[in-house]
Amino acid sequence: MEHLKRSDFDDIILVDLAGNVTYSVYKHRYYGTNLETGEFSTQILGETFDRLKSEVTHKRKENEEYTPVVISDFALQDDQQYAWLGAPIIQQGYLHSYAMFRLPIKGITKLITDGKPDDIELLLVGSDHKPKILGLKQDTINNSNDVISQALSG
Repeated sequence: MEHLKRSDFDDIILVDLAGNVTYSVYKHRYYGTNLETGEFSTQILGETFDRLKSEVTHKRKENEEYTPVVISDFALQDDQQYAWLGAPIIQQGYLHSYAMFRLPIKGITKLITDGKPDDIELLLVGSDHKPKILGLKQDTINNSNDVISQALSG
């Protein structure tokens, strides 16, 4: 709980090896569900868990020291955009469970814009050219389409 208060995350969950959400700080709707077969399996939370579990399963066969952190894109959930960050919990060399952290879009907006000089304009968008920070207007994105396309193409 203290970690949550000192961060921009708004929930932390624990997921067992079978995909069951066994703990949630705030007991949101995903608490008590299964991320592989339940309601959230096809949403950003379930997809991020699936990516994490797959990454751990395949990479730890080659290297038991490997401990990935998986980060999702922002996606709409309950009328707000959230990203999920997940990592395995490994104790004494054995995979115990998974920890996942929910980051509301306002958290990334605050992180990016705190201390930003007024003469710099930030454009944080996805490959769909949709804003990934609050306060970024679609007109601003449309006016910068050429630059955004070049940046996204590498």
